[in-house]
Amino acid sequence: MFLMPMSSSIQNSIPHPAAWERRYSLKEVDEVAREILRWSEGIPVWLLEGDIGAGKTTLVRAVCQALGVTDPVNSPTFGIVQEYYTGQGASVYHIDGYRLEGEKQLDALGIDDVLQGNQTCFIEWPEFFKSRMDGRYIRIEWVILEGDSRILKLSFDVSE
Repeated sequence: MFLMPMSSSIQNSIPHPAAWERRYSLKEVDEVAREILRWSEGIPVWLLEGDIGAGKTTLVRAVCQALGVTDPVNSPTFGIVQEYYTGQGASVYHIDGYRLEGEKQLDALGIDDVLQGNQTCFIEWPEFFKSRMDGRYIRIEWVILEGDSRILKLSFDVSE
């Protein structure tokens, strides 16, 4: 993988980069969500890594809106798994691994079916999920800057 120089838009980068970095403010999150959707080329599983308050759920909410999700999108911290539906009836999963104590808990949740399916799936705090990935995922990492500014570092692996 390589890291693209920071730019204000992925449209200025080379076609289909394996990694991308973008600085943004929280008021730009809807635009960033649309850019990431174009860049992701339909890869369904997104691993979201960043400190508490970095903007993980805020980005998921914006991406879900762009996908046409009709349900309210909230942090799934206490329920661990939320399933949302688009206006066309497609499922979108939002998973939060923050409260998980180990990988064994994933079996009880039936996560493998979700991860191996073709549904869109956002996973916050994905540490315990990584060993179950088939290599088709996007990794998004947040760096919190001063105020509401953030840097997103995106990469993906589509090895099969």
